[in-house]
Amino acid sequence: MLTRYSCAIAGALGLFASSALAAPILIFVSTRGTDTTGCGTISAPCRSLQVAQDAVATGGYISILDPGDYAPVAFTKSVNVVNESRGAAVVRANAPYTSAIGVIANALAIVRLRGLTIEGSGPNTWGLTLNSGKRLELADSVVRNAGNDGVFMNNRNNPTFVFSSTTIANNGGFGVHAAVSGGYASDLRLVDNSLGAMWLGGASYTSFNAVVIENSSATNAPGGSADGRAGFAAQGAVLVLRGATLRGFPFGVIANSAIIRLSRSTLTGNAVAAKTPGAPMIESSGDNVIRGNTDDALGAFTAAPLH
Repeated sequence: MLTRYSCAIAGALGLFASSALAAPILIFVSTRGTDTTGCGTISAPCRSLQVAQDAVATGGYISILDPGDYAPVAFTKSVNVVNESRGAAVVRANAPYTSAIGVIANALAIVRLRGLTIEGSGPNTWGLTLNSGKRLELADSVVRNAGNDGVFMNNRNNPTFVFSSTTIANNGGFGVHAAVSGGYASDLRLVDNSLGAMWLGGASYTSFNAVVIENSSATNAPGGSADGRAGFAAQGAVLVLRGATLRGFPFGVIANSAIIRLSRSTLTGNAVAAKTPGAPMIESSGDNVIRGNTDDALGAFTAAPLH
């Protein structure tokens, strides 16, 4: 389905396509398209996301017109990708030791993805990796079935993330494995990720801003977690959990030389509610439900005032 928004952009920016010197700011991709020179118009879309990203202007838009399978892509600049169809636009890793989507961009690049189904496709694959870039934004998407992490972000350029209305499920590593300088997520559903739902570390422990996770859940089936793993683990970081549900892990949360702040959250059905090695701190605002774990203790616990 093509939205009126895209039609308006396509019409307003038609002048740019006539300039041989200017890269187009909007490119269309379709399973009916062909990767030929000059593809990307509404009447002659490209077939692959990679050809579209190579051709689109920095900061431009790639519009996916219909559902189907799309080949892996590596983003090397700021770009916005939107699935405007009514079905699943699947981006799938196609070989071991690769990812379905990779971000290898400059230090200022921002990549925004909406409405994608990102598949790891077997052992030794990742769903989405950020090796360099400023910020990764992911909305209304699914990341699943990677043999390794669903989402992996390393610490180059001190990246941040914004995730919303996204499911990350059935990955053999962590759901999210991120060394970042900050981040925010809401309506994030992390389900049956073997090494834990989310591991967070500071790109630089002295410059780490808080990661805030709101109205989200991390759940694993009984026996679905590797030994010693947690729903949320923070190392050298500040993690704020508001309205979070954590269930089915050896540890609900692990604060390793970190601060975890809990409010309006539920920890239940875990072996141990919390583990606090390495001089950490867990703050509870007193409005949490921490019950039904084999061990309900919060470890190194500090009461936080309600405001």
